[in-house]
Amino acid sequence: MKPLTSIIAAALGVLSSPLMAQTTGSTFKNFVRQVQIQPGVPAANWVQYDLQDVGATGDRASHLAIDPGGARFELWTVKGTTPPVNYLLDTRYVSTYAPIASVTITSEDPYPSIPRTRADRPFTVQVTVQGLSADAAAPAGAKSVTLLQHMQSYGTAGTGVNLDRTQATLLGTQSLTANTTPTTPYTYTFATNSIPGADRSKVRGEQRYSVFSVADYQAPASQLAS
Repeated sequence: MKPLTSIIAAALGVLSSPLMAQTTGSTFKNFVRQVQIQPGVPAANWVQYDLQDVGATGDRASHLAIDPGGARFELWTVKGTTPPVNYLLDTRYVSTYAPIASVTITSEDPYPSIPRTRADRPFTVQVTVQGLSADAAAPAGAKSVTLLQHMQSYGTAGTGVNLDRTQATLLGTQSLTANTTPTTPYTYTFATNSIPGADRSKVRGEQRYSVFSVADYQAPASQLAS
């Protein structure tokens, strides 16, 4: 099973970073970046703060308060090479009424060190959503979330390092309006991934499933889980 695990933060700003953070000795260092969502301000000018020396597990209080627009928490690990290589492991959006979501991918690949899927075999995606409001008068961002599916090839010899993920192809979207339980997630099963290539054993790339909040007057659409 491949859980794309989470940074879970309450609106009060208490942060928890589970095992997705790297634990492979001193060659990796982890940090959490808090980005303050500021409606009406260009994203390049949003205030941010990096919480350094984050362990693979544990709780840390956020350095900045959660403003009305919310905040995005990013879990990064830095490989101690020359030059260093940064890997974004996960993100979470926190606001006054943002729903909570999770994405879990189950594959047939048993490799334990780096969770992955095989390009020529089936896999299953499960999405959970909690905190959606049934109140018709509630803000749009409180009543639904959006599931996005992206695909991006690495080419014939690529590894995904320094990949510009803004260039990924959007395969589809779905509006999710109902809360789930741990035993009744949204479930999607695929025979293979959508990365192009006649020889499936040679395909390199990634298929990404992300849950985003719905934009409203306080904040733009923000990633809840991926």
